[in-house]
Amino acid sequence: MYIKLQNVGAIDEATVDLTGLSVIAGKNGAGKSTIGKNIYTIIKAIQEQGTIVKKTTNEVLDWACKNIYFLLQGPIARAANAGKLVKSDADLLESLFQRGVFEVLLKQYSAENNLAEAVKLIEARKKSVDEFSDVVDVSTKQNTKHILDTIKNRFMPMSPETVLKEALVIMYQKVFDGQVTNVESHLTSKIDFGGVLLFSISNNADTLPLSERLSVEYTDPKISQKVFQDVTFVETPLILQLENSKELESLPHYWQDLFPKTSVAGNAGVPNEIIREALSNISDALGGSLEWNANKRRYEFVKRNFSKGANVSINNAASGEKVLGIFQQLALNGMFGPDKITILDEPENHLHPQWLAVLAEVLIKLALANCPILIASHSPDFLQALRFYANKHKFTDLKFYLANSDIHTIEDKTGKESEIFDNLAKPINDIFDFSVNEALA
Repeated sequence: MYIKLQNVGAIDEATVDLTGLSVIAGKNGAGKSTIGKNIYTIIKAIQEQGTIVKKTTNEVLDWACKNIYFLLQGPIARAANAGKLVKSDADLLESLFQRGVFEVLLKQYSAENNLAEAVKLIEARKKSVDEFSDVVDVSTKQNTKHILDTIKNRFMPMSPETVLKEALVIMYQKVFDGQVTNVESHLTSKIDFGGVLLFSISNNADTLPLSERLSVEYTDPKISQKVFQDVTFVETPLILQLENSKELESLPHYWQDLFPKTSVAGNAGVPNEIIREALSNISDALGGSLEWNANKRRYEFVKRNFSKGANVSINNAASGEKVLGIFQQLALNGMFGPDKITILDEPENHLHPQWLAVLAEVLIKLALANCPILIASHSPDFLQALRFYANKHKFTDLKFYLANSDIHTIEDKTGKESEIFDNLAKPINDIFDFSVNEALA
């Protein structure tokens, strides 16, 4: 499996292998995170397309039914205030479009996938709009019918390609706010996901919505079986301090996705011996374990050397503890496996060198257990730790890429890692050389 991007964000061109353990290194703003977020967006759109489209349908129903009611209610209320007799219009409004009744009935048809009855109901309502008196002007009646047509379109049969396209559009809006293309080049973005999905996004965002700019060019009929079954994107350990899941609604989609994967009790056991070894490394480093306290609705660290009941609140835990705690919970909840890819955005942040080495070895062991992992990093120390433990455990599927901000590409540097280290270490080397020269002057 691979991903190939052309003209996406800061990247002119990039091809990254998604098997084994792949590391993308480079400066800030070079496009490292763009790769991971595109992978997350695409996999979620593929594997959750039915749920995504159905949720969107319900959102459209809520919006449309609300607008219909108030669109008609406005002129009726104004007529009543002017002393006109409009009781028949008011009664008709309530019988046809009563708030909380019309949309619930439509949602029921949607849940039952009863498209024919939904369309029949909508067509009947459209005909009934003409029964309103002249209090409701012609323009308002036409607008009402137009909204009803919008609702009806949500109940018309959709082809698999149309469903996937809508899911892609929605996920790109949730993850990227729809900002996909390289605004400097004014070229079309093209994305090839493992040869099973090809799509493009034109760059005229100032004139067309994303739904009209995104074009699916090819979809494998068995795409959901040929790609990863799930994806987890880990960006920050601070998510553990969001104690109430309702607070996640306005946060990045991948934060919302991560929270339930770490908050449920993971006590089912880990059948893979190598993953159990990785868990043991984390537990030893933490001196205990991260646990979700369902009663208090918060995470706590249970330390082996603390007396019972003296658990450490997540707010009082070190950031490095949260980083390792996330991996511990993901492993316990079965979030690592050959059919699931884990994407880590600068996981070395917050870690002391000792724990940085622990994390590097954990990741190599997970990769040895055939768990695909993609890492974005700008730490030469972390990269060296990965190389060290890959050699120690005889792991051979470790790949390195350089995100080169000068030429806007992501290049495969596997076997030529020295070029990556030269790129990452140059600013520090310049400072060191200046200090040495100044001391010798």
